[in-house]
Amino acid sequence: MFMAALFAQPALAQTQRQRGPILPPGGPIHAGLKMLHAAGVISTAPAGSDLDDRTFEPGALYENNALLEKLVAGLPDWCLIDAHSGVYMLGTRDPRTDAWFSLPAL
Repeated sequence: MFMAALFAQPALAQTQRQRGPILPPGGPIHAGLKMLHAAGVISTAPAGSDLDDRTFEPGALYENNALLEKLVAGLPDWCLIDAHSGVYMLGTRDPRTDAWFSLPAL
């Protein structure tokens, strides 16, 4: 519900740049953070497991949200919901996500 509220209220979402709210984990979040770590974008590997059906690890929530916070720090027009959504999309590795957005040519 909290994330739905942030999507519905972009001005509120934009204020969420630090991990006061802890955004939910999930296999795609862990996988996306793992890919970003392997590419050298983040210096620390994500905590916990990449499968949702494993034992709940509450500390991993805070550690992985700290990684999202580091991603947001480098992008002044992003907030935590942007980082969470982007990492989730990266972590799905679903070919259909290729059509979800486009990046400008560099």
